[in-house]
Amino acid sequence: MRRLITVSLFNADSENDFTLLEENGEYYVGFANSTGPYRDFVRMLVDDEELYRDLLDGNVRANFFALMKLVSERWKDQISGPVVPNERG
Repeated sequence: MRRLITVSLFNADSENDFTLLEENGEYYVGFANSTGPYRDFVRMLVDDEELYRDLLDGNVRANFFALMKLVSERWKDQISGPVVPNERG
Protein backbone atom coordinates (compact mmCIF):
# COMPACT_ATOMS: atom_id res chain seq x y z
CA MET A 1 0.00 0.00 0.00
CA ARG A 2 1.14 3.48 -0.83
CA ARG A 3 1.05 6.07 1.99
CA LEU A 4 -0.59 9.31 0.94
CA ILE A 5 -1.13 11.36 4.11
CA THR A 6 -0.38 10.96 7.78
CA VAL A 7 -2.32 13.10 10.23
CA SER A 8 -1.45 13.28 13.92
CA LEU A 9 -4.06 14.20 16.50
CA PHE A 10 -2.76 14.88 19.95
CA ASN A 11 -3.59 16.37 23.31
CA ALA A 12 -1.83 16.31 26.66
CA ASP A 13 -2.89 12.69 27.27
CA SER A 14 -2.33 10.90 23.98
CA GLU A 15 -1.03 10.90 20.44
CA ASN A 16 -2.88 9.25 17.57
CA ASP A 17 -1.65 8.87 14.00
CA PHE A 18 -4.03 8.22 11.10
CA THR A 19 -2.63 7.35 7.67
CA LEU A 20 -4.50 7.46 4.38
CA LEU A 21 -3.28 4.66 2.11
CA GLU A 22 -4.01 3.75 -1.52
CA GLU A 23 -3.78 0.44 -3.28
CA ASN A 24 -5.04 -0.22 -6.79
CA GLY A 25 -7.39 2.76 -6.68
CA GLU A 26 -8.91 1.80 -3.32
CA TYR A 27 -8.37 3.92 -0.20
CA TYR A 28 -7.67 2.65 3.31
CA VAL A 29 -6.98 4.20 6.70
CA GLY A 30 -4.39 2.86 9.11
CA PHE A 31 -4.72 3.67 12.81
CA ALA A 32 -4.34 1.96 16.19
CA ASN A 33 -2.40 -0.98 14.73
CA SER A 34 -5.12 -1.79 12.19
CA THR A 35 -6.01 -0.91 8.63
CA GLY A 36 -9.45 -0.83 7.05
CA PRO A 37 -11.34 0.65 4.11
CA TYR A 38 -11.72 4.44 4.09
CA ARG A 39 -15.48 4.03 3.63
CA ASP A 40 -15.74 2.00 6.87
CA PHE A 41 -13.56 4.50 8.74
CA VAL A 42 -15.83 7.37 7.71
CA ARG A 43 -18.92 5.36 8.69
CA MET A 44 -17.42 4.71 12.14
CA LEU A 45 -16.94 8.45 12.78
CA VAL A 46 -19.89 10.07 10.96
CA ASP A 47 -23.55 9.32 11.53
CA ASP A 48 -24.93 12.10 9.32
CA GLU A 49 -25.84 10.54 5.94
CA GLU A 50 -25.31 13.71 3.90
CA LEU A 51 -21.91 14.40 5.47
CA TYR A 52 -21.00 10.72 5.02
CA ARG A 53 -21.71 10.91 1.27
CA ASP A 54 -19.84 14.22 0.97
CA LEU A 55 -16.74 12.70 2.60
CA LEU A 56 -16.76 9.82 0.10
CA ASP A 57 -17.28 11.86 -3.08
CA GLY A 58 -14.58 13.85 -4.86
CA ASN A 59 -11.00 14.25 -3.71
CA VAL A 60 -10.37 11.60 -1.05
CA ARG A 61 -7.22 13.35 0.23
CA ALA A 62 -9.07 16.63 0.83
CA ASN A 63 -11.99 14.74 2.37
CA PHE A 64 -9.63 12.87 4.69
CA PHE A 65 -8.21 16.18 5.94
CA ALA A 66 -11.74 17.54 6.44
CA LEU A 67 -12.69 14.42 8.40
CA MET A 68 -9.58 14.68 10.57
CA LYS A 69 -10.40 18.35 11.24
CA LEU A 70 -13.90 17.35 12.38
CA VAL A 71 -12.44 14.65 14.63
CA SER A 72 -9.85 17.01 16.13
CA GLU A 73 -12.56 19.55 16.92
CA ARG A 74 -14.76 16.87 18.46
CA TRP A 75 -11.88 15.53 20.58
CA LYS A 76 -10.50 19.06 21.18
CA ASP A 77 -7.13 17.92 19.85
CA GLN A 78 -4.52 19.76 17.83
CA ILE A 79 -3.97 18.53 14.29
CA SER A 80 -0.92 18.31 12.10
CA GLY A 81 -0.84 16.67 8.72
CA PRO A 82 2.28 16.21 6.64
CA VAL A 83 1.66 15.02 3.13
CA VAL A 84 3.77 11.98 2.31
CA PRO A 85 5.37 12.27 -1.15
CA ASN A 86 4.14 9.75 -3.71
CA GLU A 87 6.30 6.68 -3.64
CA ARG A 88 6.74 5.14 -7.06
CA GLY A 89 7.12 1.39 -6.87
